[in-house]
Amino acid sequence: MERPRVINEPKHRKITGEIVYLDEARRRNETPKDYLDLSDMAIQMYETAADMYTNGQRPDIMNDYEKYDYKPSETVASCSALAGELLALKEPGSSLTFVDIYTQTDPETILSKLSSARAGEVLAENGEQLALPPIYDSYPELDIRKENSKLVGAGLRVWGWDSTKTIHTNNEYEEYKYPDDVLFYPSEEKNSYRQIELIFSYQCQDSIAFQESVNLHLRSNGSATIDSQIWVREYAETGYEGHGGSSLNKLTDEDVASFGDLIAEIVGEEPKSIHMLMSEKLQEVAETAATEQARLAVYDLIESTWPAQALYVLASRPNGRSENIAQMLRSEESANLAAVEIKRATQKFK
Repeated sequence: MERPRVINEPKHRKITGEIVYLDEARRRNETPKDYLDLSDMAIQMYETAADMYTNGQRPDIMNDYEKYDYKPSETVASCSALAGELLALKEPGSSLTFVDIYTQTDPETILSKLSSARAGEVLAENGEQLALPPIYDSYPELDIRKENSKLVGAGLRVWGWDSTKTIHTNNEYEEYKYPDDVLFYPSEEKNSYRQIELIFSYQCQDSIAFQESVNLHLRSNGSATIDSQIWVREYAETGYEGHGGSSLNKLTDEDVASFGDLIAEIVGEEPKSIHMLMSEKLQEVAETAATEQARLAVYDLIESTWPAQALYVLASRPNGRSENIAQMLRSEESANLAAVEIKRATQKFK
């Protein structure tokens, strides 16, 4: 896919009852309530007042919005839009704040291209010690270096959070006063935070597994930063959430664009989430089942579990069989036996 093209233009807002209410609260230096929490009579009053603004007249708060609105560069806005398009691939109804995206490029190529960009500066050196120092008594003492490890995978995860949009209007060296120095926006507008995370997985010679992630952080105020972090599986049982890494705070648009372009390249022309790929695989298994009984068993498994668990069941081998259940489903001689195994597994989730 291509990184979306974004042209920055002033936001055109319609004068609504909510804006009239926010204008009134701002003039009174009051913290506004949620508009929909107002009484029906109050909402009707503000809606009527909004209709009375004609001939170019408008509430004073509209001038404040134009003055203080975020003005991110088109590059940052483009990469944020890219993250938004990938986030839209989340499973419908999912409450997760991230989505895992399938990458169509091999890990070595992704790492090589990232290393040649400015973002590659946050990657650890091959001989750098990546284990926690021995001063941390609760963690095992390890020796972890890339030079003794093998790159075994590369993944892409996109995060997104939205919150009520407010902007502080006081100058940097002025005393902050609440709510005087807070500009409240209509509920339909949000402050957004997007994070694009490339994750490289390594296997050490002594079976220690670790990951190095490189993240592009994008905020609706236009700021962009890149950082990295190390995560070691052997530390996971002690409440550990990653360590180390480095960061780049003074980024140019070219730095941000190169990272965004790499992401757009590795997801391919038609990006898919890992969930989408697993669902497609399950549908394929169901459609190729040799008997109706077997097909119905697969559909029941899909309905009763989640894609990763369903694929795990289909990849298992019944006792004494060299084939897994998915392979058994393709033969009329073994499909119904596979269906029995699937039903037995499905019952655990009902």
